[in-house]
Amino acid sequence: MASVDKGKVTVLAFRGGFYLLSLIPDFMVDPISKLGSKLAKKVSPARYDVAIKHMKRLVPGCSEDELAKLVERSFESYLRYWIESSQAFRWPFSKLDANVTCPNLDRFNETFRKYSNAIVVMPHMGNWDVGATWFVKRGYTMTTVAEKLEPPELFNFFVNIRERNGLKVVGLDKDATAKLVKEVKSKRIIGLLSDRDIQKNGVEVTFFGEKTTLPMGPAVLSIRTKIPIVIATVYSSYTVNNSRFTVDISAPIEFTPSGDLRSDIKSLTQLIALNLETAIKVAPTEWHVFQPNWPADEDIS
Repeated sequence: MASVDKGKVTVLAFRGGFYLLSLIPDFMVDPISKLGSKLAKKVSPARYDVAIKHMKRLVPGCSEDELAKLVERSFESYLRYWIESSQAFRWPFSKLDANVTCPNLDRFNETFRKYSNAIVVMPHMGNWDVGATWFVKRGYTMTTVAEKLEPPELFNFFVNIRERNGLKVVGLDKDATAKLVKEVKSKRIIGLLSDRDIQKNGVEVTFFGEKTTLPMGPAVLSIRTKIPIVIATVYSSYTVNNSRFTVDISAPIEFTPSGDLRSDIKSLTQLIALNLETAIKVAPTEWHVFQPNWPADEDIS
């Protein structure tokens, strides 16, 4: 019997699942997400336990019952992310634009004109894929970094989806920063999800009152290119103007380098951490990080 190519099977499963999610009608998104969230504790107990620990940091002082309800809403939001991402990638721009509001786009444009570019740092909030797709379909050019997945065919599958919608994707590896410097010089906006230190080689910061590490890439890139950092958050529940999604973009983070590169990277990364905290606190149940993100959680498997 011929051996089964697990890589191909995995990709086919994701491709089929992504396609089926895209067919879910809008009126079914809420009930399906709510139903799935109620099964999260049984289906993925390890992630559920991590989510409880995270929520205690995000919303301190909650009772156990309140925490359980908040975490259930987090999983509901995460399921909505997958469904709405699969749909939005297929939407014509007219539908995408009708569902997204960005109340501070003018301020971002002023920043872009002043510095000829911007480094957009994002938390894993709401639906960042929708926000990035909306951004590039409005005419901006954007390059982002993606965690390399196994098997490689799966990584390529998600890269192809994003690149068909106008995003340029750089794989997360030791050469990523050098590649991004070239992208900045080409006037491409850089979009970086930066609330997880995936490579475990980041900078120590205080994040939600506790020591952990965050990636140094955004700070290094900003200091090397002299391009400012803004925080962009895509909310699905905390919305304005009756929109389905609200893209909130901060003013540039104010930072003056001292000339001591190591110290400057640490200081700027800490500023990024504080600004990410502010964005996450607006809608903590939309933060989709269910992996250990602080050293105290690493014993959770």
